[in-house]
Amino acid sequence: MSILPLFQCYCKLEQTPDRPLSLFSWPLPVREVQQRYQNLQKFCFPDNCPSPSRFAFTLTVQGQWVHGICLRTSEHLCLCVLTPLPWFTLFYEALHLCRLYGREVMEALYRYPIEPKPGERFSLLPHVLC
Repeated sequence: MSILPLFQCYCKLEQTPDRPLSLFSWPLPVREVQQRYQNLQKFCFPDNCPSPSRFAFTLTVQGQWVHGICLRTSEHLCLCVLTPLPWFTLFYEALHLCRLYGREVMEALYRYPIEPKPGERFSLLPHVLC
């Protein structure tokens, strides 16, 4: 049994006066994220969303659900994880740690082998990931 990554992509987006703009994405390049998830920027900056805030949305991509889990750190900046897993609390924790310690947290989480058993709790500790 192969272990799949916990998420498909981590993005950092900035809203400009004209339109939202992807600043960074990993491990997928920005252009591929924009092509695969065409409305991502609109979902990351919904109207009347207070800052800071956290929220989630679900997209259907090639017949599969992809959850977008977002942390708006300011009026103009949003961190977002795209994942097939509805583990919202885990990813909110990861985005918060990413805000504090940098994107290396998401890169470590992407490579970290996690096989939780039913009923087991899982939490993120920065010293374990980095």
